[in-house]
This record gives sequence, C-alpha cells and structure tokens, in this order.
Amino acid sequence: EINSKTKSLNELNKYVNRYDVDKKINYNKKNDSQFLEEAHLLKGQALIGQDKLEDAKKELDEVIKINPNNANAYFFKGYINANSEPREGKEAIQNFLKCATLDNKDKLHFYNYGMAALDENYLDESIQYFYDAYRLDPTFYKALIKIGEIYLKKGNYEQALAYFNEISKTDPNNELAMTKKGDTYFNYNNIQEAKNLYEKVIQAYSDNDQTKLDALNSLVATSSLAGVAFDIERTVAGENGYVYGAHTMQSVVFDIVQPDPDPDPDPDPDPITDPD
Repeated sequence: EINSKTKSLNELNKYVNRYDVDKKINYNKKNDSQFLEEAHLLKGQALIGQDKLEDAKKELDEVIKINPNNANAYFFKGYINANSEPREGKEAIQNFLKCATLDNKDKLHFYNYGMAALDENYLDESIQYFYDAYRLDPTFYKALIKIGEIYLKKGNYEQALAYFNEISKTDPNNELAMTKKGDTYFNYNNIQEAKNLYEKVIQAYSDNDQTKLDALNSLVATSSLAGVAFDIERTVAGENGYVYGAHTMQSVVFDIVQPDPDPDPDPDPDPITDPD
C-alpha cells in the first residue's frame, strides 16, 4: 500500500513538473488523509503554474478541509490573491498572516505578509512584519531594505539611512544598500553625496548586475535635476552595456557641481530599534 502511494505521488510529481494538470490523476477518496492532503497541494501548485487560479483555489481549499493547519496552503492562497486580476489585497493579507501564524519560524512568511500589507499601503504594519522577518535572520537584508524604503517614502530620511547603514555594518559592499542610501541623499537634495554612492556602485559591480541599472537610472535622475538631458535607453544600449553607460554618465554628470544642502541628514544616525 505504501509503495503504491509513493508511485502514485511520483506520477503526480511528473505531471506537476510538466504543469500537465489536464491529465492529472484522480485519487480515490479511500487514500489516507495525509497523502490526499499532499496530492491536493501539489495539484494546486500545478494549476497555479498554468495560471488556472480559481481551480487552484479549490484544490487548496481541499487541503485546508483535510488539515486546517497547513501553512503552505495559506501561502499559495495568498499568492493567488496577490496575483489575481483584480488584485485581492485584503485576502492576500489574511492568508499570509495565517501562514505566518501557523509557521512562525520562516522569515519568508513574515516577509510575504509585510509585502501584502505594503501593497495595501499599511505602512506601519508592513514595517513590523519586515522587522519580524529580519529578527528571524539578521542577514536577511531584503527586509531592512523594505523598511528603509518605507521610511524614505514617508520622508523620514534619517530613519531610512539608519536601516541602510545597518546593512553596511556587516556587509559594507552591499550594492543595493549603497544605491538606496544614494536615493535617500538624492531625495534630501544632497545631489553630490548621491552621485558619489551611485558612482561607487557602478564602478564596483559586474556589468550584469541589476543594481547597476538601478544606479544608472538614479544617475539619470540626478542629471535631469541638474538640467542635463539624457536618454536612459542610450545609457544601456552600448555594446559594452553598463560600462558604456557608466563612462557616459560620468562625462555628462559628474562634472556638475551642486551646492550642499543645509541642513544635511545625520550621516551616522542612531542605530535601528525594534518598531515595537
């Protein structure tokens, strides 16, 4: 009986990997509940892969009927909510929250809940759950980046810098943190400091790094602020990609002198604290 179930599950996995749900196995209700639970979960994932979201919901609901404490089922329901048209924002929050409640040791569950709350513009709530994700893994810099971005959006530049600087303490070459610090200074109208940080990112990292493109986009914004017209597509269209763009931007932007604003955000703000 066990071998038979294992074989059936392997067959289902084969279908899942091919996203061939139209030929999926119809399981006999006499199979034990644990196996049936896993089968419905796999079917739900396969249906998501085919973008058959409503059918996937039904499979996930079957999982929850069998086991109301299956965190993965709530995760995938939250994923469906977040990717539906129109987006089901509040339902996504509820499902990701349920997932995080059932499995409170997984940083990604809290991160996903924070993202769902952020998409609904619940900024303070999202900060708390991003911080919970960070507490579970202090190297999960993605969560700190999100918190810093929220404070940047709020116009709280010193607090934003505090979170970006927290990353730099343990990972001083983190290119995304440097880019976000540049964004913070740029928003505070300290154009020269922003340029310095963007230039550091461009010079230090590989041509294929997405962060380099983000930094180039930001440099285009600084040049635009200085009254210098520049086409972002031209920046990245050269044969040498980002390197061409970096050299071009240096020749166009870095000889522009901007007065330093007064006052300036504290370059070494107080350490971050638990949002609680």
